[in-house]
Amino acid sequence: AGVRRILASTGDLSEAGAYVHTNTPPELGETVLFTVPLGEDSTLATAATVVWIDTDDRGRPSGCGLAFARLPTATRRELSTALRTPQATPVVIEDAPEPKQTGLIAMISRFVDRVAG
Repeated sequence: AGVRRILASTGDLSEAGAYVHTNTPPELGETVLFTVPLGEDSTLATAATVVWIDTDDRGRPSGCGLAFARLPTATRRELSTALRTPQATPVVIEDAPEPKQTGLIAMISRFVDRVAG
């Protein structure tokens, strides 16, 4: 973006553009070089325009929407293939309350707790 480099994660990627998670998005309307790996041996690098900026609950920037410039046919085909190929997806696991136990399971859990002391 201009002369600065922004390392960000992509939240949504399509043949038309991408959503990028970043708290330092480029300016609305700015043209940027968008680069993302498509596989082990392939990288998409294309001009994109910032078409909207997202904010969090406090009004701080949290990401931006990018619209790709016209992609060459071969690049569009490569991107389309990459989007259809299953990728390893990071998983976020949040702390959640344990489910309330009832019946026999609850009785066994209380017994184990007492024995374990």
